[in-house]
This record gives sequence, structure tokens and C-alpha cells, in this order.
Amino acid sequence: MKKDGKIFYGWWILFISIMIITFLYAPIANLVFLFIKPVTEGLKMERADFMNHYTIMALALMVAALTVTATIPVPALITN
Repeated sequence: MKKDGKIFYGWWILFISIMIITFLYAPIANLVFLFIKPVTEGLKMERADFMNHYTIMALALMVAALTVTATIPVPALITN
């Protein structure tokens, strides 16, 4: 492997992914209760329907994450 002083691009991908999870997904997932009333009133829908949608979305993201990580071969995760 060539050493040219640059940071391996995989570390950049990891860093950006962590920033996305930290600053975008985590606040949305943890502060959803603040948005229930205004969103449901604005869309004229029941709160239970909104929470069902949110639950289905979270479960779909969990399944997608498992599917994506299961398709990556283990040797690809190990670098020398």
C-alpha cells in the first residue's frame, strides 16, 4: 500500500456518516414528540397514524441497515 500522507478515503466516509447520524438522524429520532401535534394538525391526520408511519419508517431503516451490512463481505472490512 502506498503511503503518500493523505488520509484514507474510507476514514472520510466514516467521519461523514458519524456526523450525519449525530446531527441529522439523532435529533429527529429523539425529538419526534415535539412535531407530532403541529404536523398532525397541519396534515389533518390522527396522531396514531403519524406514529404508525414513524414506527414503520424506523423498522424499515433497521431492516435496510441489516441488509446492507449483510451484503458486505467480511474480508472487505479488514484492511492491512
